[in-house]
Amino acid sequence: MKKLLCSIAILSSSILIAQVPFNPVSNSTMTIKGELKTIGNSIVGLNETLNGVTYTPNENYNGPRSNNQRTFGYIDIDNDSSTFSSSSANLNLSSGCERIAYAGLYWAASYFVDREGPNGNFIKYFDLPLPDSRPDFRTLKFKPPGETYITITPAQTQVIYNGYRNTPTNTENRAKSDIPYVCYADVTEIVKGLSTPDGTYTVADMRASTGFSGYNSNGISGGWILVVAYEDPMSSTKHISTEQGYIDIAPGDAPQTFTYSGFQTSPAPEPVNARYAIATLGGDRPYSGDIFQVEKPDGTLQDVFTTPANPVGNFFDSSISVNGSYVTSRNPASQNTLGFDADIFDISNPSNTVIGNDQNFVRFVTTSSGDAYSVFFSSFQVEVIEPQLMITERVLDVNGTNITGDQVNFGDQLFYEFTIENQGNEDIINASIRNILPANVDFIQGTIITSEPNIIATYNEIDREIMIAIDDDLLMKNKEIYTARFAVSVVANCTDLRDACSNEIINSAVYTYSGLASGITKTGEVLGKDACGFESINTSNTLINNNICSQVQSVSICPGSSLTLITDGGFSNYKWVDLSNPETIVGTGQSLDVSKAGTYSVYKSDNLDCRESKEIFEVTSYDAMVINQIISQEDKSVEISITGGTAPYIYELLDTSTSIVIIPAQASNTFILDITGNYTVHVQDANGCKAIHSFVFVEKIEDEENNKIVNNAEEFKIYPNPSSDIINVNTKVTSIKIYDRMGKLLIETTENTYNIANLRDGIYFVKILTKDKKEIITKIVKK
Repeated sequence: MKKLLCSIAILSSSILIAQVPFNPVSNSTMTIKGELKTIGNSIVGLNETLNGVTYTPNENYNGPRSNNQRTFGYIDIDNDSSTFSSSSANLNLSSGCERIAYAGLYWAASYFVDREGPNGNFIKYFDLPLPDSRPDFRTLKFKPPGETYITITPAQTQVIYNGYRNTPTNTENRAKSDIPYVCYADVTEIVKGLSTPDGTYTVADMRASTGFSGYNSNGISGGWILVVAYEDPMSSTKHISTEQGYIDIAPGDAPQTFTYSGFQTSPAPEPVNARYAIATLGGDRPYSGDIFQVEKPDGTLQDVFTTPANPVGNFFDSSISVNGSYVTSRNPASQNTLGFDADIFDISNPSNTVIGNDQNFVRFVTTSSGDAYSVFFSSFQVEVIEPQLMITERVLDVNGTNITGDQVNFGDQLFYEFTIENQGNEDIINASIRNILPANVDFIQGTIITSEPNIIATYNEIDREIMIAIDDDLLMKNKEIYTARFAVSVVANCTDLRDACSNEIINSAVYTYSGLASGITKTGEVLGKDACGFESINTSNTLINNNICSQVQSVSICPGSSLTLITDGGFSNYKWVDLSNPETIVGTGQSLDVSKAGTYSVYKSDNLDCRESKEIFEVTSYDAMVINQIISQEDKSVEISITGGTAPYIYELLDTSTSIVIIPAQASNTFILDITGNYTVHVQDANGCKAIHSFVFVEKIEDEENNKIVNNAEEFKIYPNPSSDIINVNTKVTSIKIYDRMGKLLIETTENTYNIANLRDGIYFVKILTKDKKEIITKIVKK
C-alpha cells in the first residue's frame, strides 16, 4: 500500500486564519480515456431533542439547522460492536469496463476534546497538554465492497495540517478554532485489487468531536470523501488532476484562487466539457454569502452553482451532491450534513464562453460575505485534444477464425490482422506500424492485403520486418476503420526452431503517429485488446511441442579428417556423448569436433523455463581412397589409378619441393611430364574427401644426349647415380656446382666427393669445371 497522507485542517475563524497552500496530489494528474468520481459521507450527526423532536446520529437529517451550539454523536451504522463510528457510501462506475487509475481517501473533522468554563460549555484552546493526548485521528478503518476492514495506521499517514497547538502546521501556542483536521490516504492499490470497484465503501473509527459544540466554536462537523479516477475505453479523453491543502475563507476575506494547467482543450468548434469536485468543512445550510466562481476567457468571473444542492449565493451548504442532486446511495443519507460539504458537478459552458477552445489553464475563485468554510480538496477534469489512433491486432487461422492466444502446431499458417481507426478528436498524420516477425515463423510472400490502396505494406527480408504506412487522408476525424493483414507459417518441425527455448509465438509491432492540431507524437507497442477494449498483452500463440524435440541426422566423415557437428542455438546447457560410451560427456558446447565414425547425441536445455531438446548424429565414414601411379617414360605420362572413394574424381599436380601447382584441377587422371622431378598428386572425390600421393618421375636419358651434355667427356663418371648420400666424380675438378631443375644454385664445392643427403629427393643438374678447363653438365638423381 502506498504511503498515506494525513492533512490536519482547522476550521477558520475571523481571529485565526489557517492556510496550507494547495498543491497537486501525487499520482493523481493524468490524461486518460476515463473519468473521476467522488463519494463520501458525514461521521457525526445530531444527538438531541429539539422542539419536541428527538434526533439520533444514524438518522437522515434534512432540516435547515446549522451545527452551531448543537449536541452531536458518532454515526455508527455497521452493526459492528468493535467500531465506535461508521458511515458508508456506494460507488457506481456504471460501465463494467473500468480500470482503476487512482484512488484517494480524505477524512476531515473538528476535533476538540478539552473543555472549560461553566458546565464545560466552552472549548479549551490555550494550555492544551503536550504532547497531544487525544486519541490518534490519523488512523481509521476502511472497508471496500465485499472486504473486511483494513486499518490505515499512523505509520502510513502524512500530516498536511494539524490545528492543535505547536504543530508543524500551527506553530502558535493557541489551537486553531474548532481544532479541525484533514487526512489523506492513497488507497489506489487497495481499490485496484478488488474484483470489482463498484459497491459499498465504509469508513469506521474516524475521530471527531462529540457532545455539545460549545459557545466559542463554529460547531462540530466531520466526514470523509473517496476520490476515484478510472480508465474506460468508451469514455472521452480527459485531463484529470486533483489538489489538496487547507484554506480558510471567512466573511470579508480576500478571494482564494485554485488554478489548474497542463492541458489544452479541444479546438473550435468542438464543445469544451469540464467537471469540478470540491470538499470543505463548514459552510452551514442557513448561512449564505459563500460564492464559487470560474474565471472566463475574457477575465470576468462567472458564478458556479447547481440545484437543489449548492445554489447560487450559498454554494457550500453542507451537502453531498452530484450535479446538484443529493446523493441518496449512502448511509445515512442526510441532505444537511451539518458542516461537511462534498460536491462534484459539470461546469455549465454555453458555446464555450466559460472555458474556451484551445485553453490551457483555468482559474476558480471562492469568496464569502456571510459564511465561513475551509476548503481541503478540489479536482478538475476536462476533455482535451489528443490524438487517439486505435490499432488492434489479432491472429486468425486459414478460415478467418480468431485464434489469438490459442495453441498452434508446426507448419500451421497464421494471419496477423491489424485494425486501424482514428478514435480521437483531431486528424492524425505520419502514422506507421513496424511489425517484427516472431522468431519461429516465416513470412509467406504475396499474402499482404490492405483494405485501402493508400495503406502500403512492404516486407524487409533481411530484418524480417513488415512496414505499414497509412496515408494521412485516411486518418482524419470520424473516418472509417481500416485493416491490413499478412500470413506467416510456423516452422515445419522442432529442428527448424530459431528460438528453441520458447514455445510462444509473439508478434511484435510498434506504432508511431502524430496529431495534426496538437503536435503530439505517440509511439508505443501494438497490443491485443480485451473484451472491454483495454490493451492487453502481445498477440501470441502457444506452440504445441510438449515432448523432447528429438531428431536424427545422418552425416559422413572423410577418412583421416575431422567433422564439426553443430546443433541449434538458444540453449544454456549442452551435453554431448558418444553412444558407444554414453557415460562419458565429450562436449558441452553448441558444436562438437569428431574424427571417427560413430553415433553421437546432444541433450539441450535452458536455465529458464525452456523445454529439453535432443539431437542424434549418426556419423559414417566414406570409403578410403588408395592412389597408385603408372609411369611411362616412353610417352612421358603418369597415369593415376584410384581404389575406393566415390567417382567422379578431380586431380591436381604439384611440385613436391615448392608446393607450386603444375597442373591445375582436371577431370583426367593422366599427366604429361617433361622434367624429371618429385611430384605430388591431390585427388578429391565426389564426397569432398581428399587423398595425397607423391612420386618421382625420371625422364628417359639417351646415351647420345648425355654425351652431348658432357661435351664428349667419355671418361667422365659420377657414381653412384642415383644416390642417397655420397656422390663421387672420377676426374680432377676445379669446382662442382649443383643446381635444382629451376636453375637455382644449391651447392658449390671443389671436392671430388660430396654428401647430398640433405637434398630432397629429385633430379638435379651438376656443372663440373675440370682442371683442364673443360665444362661438364650432367644430371643426378637423389632418392
